[in-house]
Amino acid sequence: MKTGIFYLLCGGGHLAASKAIVAECGQNFPGESVEIFEIKSSNRLVGWLIDGGYTVATNYLPLVWKFLYWIYTRRPIIATTAWIFGRFFYRDIKKLIIDGKFDKIVSAHFFLTPVMVEIVAKLNLKIPIFCLVTDPFTVPPYWFLKKEVNYVVFSARARDFGARAGIADDKIKIFNPLLNPAFVASAVSVSASRVSLGLEKFDKIVLVAGGGNGLPQGIKIVRALCEEFATCHSSAPERSDKYSWGKNGNPVVNHQTLDPRCRGDDKTRAKDKVRGDDKPSIKIIVVCGRDKNFYNQVKKIQKKYPAIAQVFGFVNLAEIMPATDVVVGKAGPAVVFESLLLKKPLVLNSYIWQQEQGNMEFVVKNKVGYYEPKPSKLASRVLEILFDDKKILELKDNIDKLKLKNGVAEVTRYILTEKYNLGCPTGIEPVLSVPQTDVITIIP
Repeated sequence: MKTGIFYLLCGGGHLAASKAIVAECGQNFPGESVEIFEIKSSNRLVGWLIDGGYTVATNYLPLVWKFLYWIYTRRPIIATTAWIFGRFFYRDIKKLIIDGKFDKIVSAHFFLTPVMVEIVAKLNLKIPIFCLVTDPFTVPPYWFLKKEVNYVVFSARARDFGARAGIADDKIKIFNPLLNPAFVASAVSVSASRVSLGLEKFDKIVLVAGGGNGLPQGIKIVRALCEEFATCHSSAPERSDKYSWGKNGNPVVNHQTLDPRCRGDDKTRAKDKVRGDDKPSIKIIVVCGRDKNFYNQVKKIQKKYPAIAQVFGFVNLAEIMPATDVVVGKAGPAVVFESLLLKKPLVLNSYIWQQEQGNMEFVVKNKVGYYEPKPSKLASRVLEILFDDKKILELKDNIDKLKLKNGVAEVTRYILTEKYNLGCPTGIEPVLSVPQTDVITIIP
């Protein structure tokens, strides 16, 4: 049995979902062959619009993005745009399908699905087509353009979006979040992970996850975190006036009295003559993704705070995330569910309007993290979580209540065997209690 997965490099989620299936197949389906193919346009402008244009609009031009999103709720405009873009991919996809002799094909991007359906019909091939709807909750209407496709979604809320677009119930299957098989709740302990990364000397570790295309306001966030943590880092200069002080001489952040070690000088325990070396050491790990400018700017910040900040480009988060205490990032589905699966509280700074709104709502309404768009407040919130044992235990208890699972095994089995015995998973159903406010539905 041979399966081909086609994706566009537009953000990191489409490739991540494709790689997850390939990894799962290699581990547990040795008799199956699954290949992934990046579809590129020979037209440089089209290629930029799909990846660079999308990143610019969603990260830096929110009004432009909202206007485009509103336009693409009109079915004629969606269909026409998909057809136009499909012309730039048609020849390459057709050749891959003919040469590959696939038994099944999978679309990991909404622009590819209509052209794949068109090619299969013209070639008179009797092969099923699957579509991985990588947006878990608030699903843009352009995902559901073809009624003959088998859709893989990750919540009842996403299924309802498909139903409103006219997709039959038997064509939409719900699964737990699709993540890399390396993300399992009991994969590795925090201490073991820190030892493997050479970070065992640090008391607290924060991960700033940029995602595939970087992080909006990422530079401001990293700078704010470094400035905040310099106050309580064992190697940092003394800064006694950073916080207000409680009656017991401990720092107060957001009206919470924190761990006495968090104060930035020796006056906290002056009567005990505790040295500054006893202050906690904190490490900020920044993963910049493919955003080279973000990477270069963080490197400059790292030079100012070498004991605190450590920067990476595009790396495997499954190797780093287990070592951390809190994850900071945008509300992309991969970062959200990878963090929660490893029981890491989240502090989100941004989300793509409509498209990632449901992800943010899921985190906030289920009380497994926070949404803080202002970098200075975000830094204070992270500090509060790190040094408030009651708060972090409460967040982790709420994460446990979700009973999240990695759905990669079930999704892979469904695509390869077309057997669906999972039913509606309970793992992400609490989002149904979230009011579906400000959601645009497709207009015929």
